[in-house]
Amino acid sequence: IVLPNGAVRTVWAEGRLMHDESGEPVALVGYVQDITKRKAAEQALHDSEERYHLALENMLEGCQIIGFDWRYLYVNASVVASSRRRQEEMLGRTMMEVFPGIEGIELFAVLHRCMVERTAELFENKFVYDDGSSAWFNLSVQPVPEGLFILSVDITERKQAEEALRQSEARFSTAFQLSPAALSLTRADGRIVDVNTGYERLSGYTREELIGRDATEVGIFTMAQRHDLRQRMMEQGGILNEAEMMIYNKSGELRHVLYSVKSIEIGDEIFAL
Repeated sequence: IVLPNGAVRTVWAEGRLMHDESGEPVALVGYVQDITKRKAAEQALHDSEERYHLALENMLEGCQIIGFDWRYLYVNASVVASSRRRQEEMLGRTMMEVFPGIEGIELFAVLHRCMVERTAELFENKFVYDDGSSAWFNLSVQPVPEGLFILSVDITERKQAEEALRQSEARFSTAFQLSPAALSLTRADGRIVDVNTGYERLSGYTREELIGRDATEVGIFTMAQRHDLRQRMMEQGGILNEAEMMIYNKSGELRHVLYSVKSIEIGDEIFAL
């Protein structure tokens, strides 16, 4: 209704028709209640839910709500895409119906524990699809009044990069250890990370005696020699090829060697090889 001052009010009206003994209507009894504030609160809640729903739908992360009976109550577009199912194939159906056999894998065991114990979990999971392909996800599981809320992030590219790095490092380690040349790998502070058998033979020190120590500390060469090597590397762009120098082995014998150094990056750290 519109008041004389132009203000708009929402009201709840209810009435009942009164009759006389002959059945003729004689009066109308009723009441009117101002429910403007209640309707405004309901509209605010509706708008908030719409914004919340829109935010979930547009998230890059997968969002899903699983009921206590393991039925999908909500899945956003990201979950639909990563599950390789249509939304109508998921909503209202159980996880076991959508993904037959899922109750037999470790993922379901974790979800079951969260559901029963009402605990949260954060873990990485490799999911294998029907065609044998797979994808990695970082899963955050939270108990909610409806059951479980699961936030998923596709980390397949990161896991593939990690595996490629691991394989690359494995190939490097094999070549490093099998090389007939004396090789060492050191950090920027001069601490030795690894040496191969050729370096052990040349220096007379075992790998265990060298790792974590500085070559100047054990006496293989002097601080002056190290400073000279670093200066020459800086002048040549981080590379030193077959520089003649003298080193001392464990027995104190002087050895003439050709010394080559190259800066390499492993992971996020720079080493000298």
